[in-house]
Amino acid sequence: MMTNKGLTTLMTAMAIIKKRMGADAPTLSIHGHYGTQTPSAGLELAEQIGVTDSIVWLNQMPEHEIANLYQRSWLCVLPYTGSFAGGAAALASACGLPVVCTKKAGLPDHLGDTGIWIDENNAEQLAERVLELLKDEKLRSQAAARAVKRAQDYLRWDIIAEQTLRIYDSRGQSRQAA
Repeated sequence: MMTNKGLTTLMTAMAIIKKRMGADAPTLSIHGHYGTQTPSAGLELAEQIGVTDSIVWLNQMPEHEIANLYQRSWLCVLPYTGSFAGGAAALASACGLPVVCTKKAGLPDHLGDTGIWIDENNAEQLAERVLELLKDEKLRSQAAARAVKRAQDYLRWDIIAEQTLRIYDSRGQSRQAA
């Protein structure tokens, strides 16, 4: 959990947001596939940065609970520096969440031009993008609509299956010609 996910950047951005918004600052919900227990390194990092009271650790969750969480959320933040975040981005898009993220971890392939891109390890820029979306309902709504359209047009299982079969077919035909 502590590598390639941008957790330090995320928590530092949360501290900036908390400072600017005060009591109106949102809660950051963190979930993932790191297990059922909150990682002690994550708790220590949150304490060091001063955002312990702004984070809810949800740990590993079933897919339907993640979808429910996303449907109740205002945005999804994926400041990854590596690993793979395509599943989270696709689900967030399908749930109508704007996704603020880096151009790492397969995110450009999943989000196309709908991602709200930030530079890697840039907490100030991440905080600015989040604050813009939180403060501007129209901007957030437009980003959400683009995300849903992208998910409907490119990320449905039937479309992915068709694309996969086309790739397999093209590989099989090139081998037969050889």
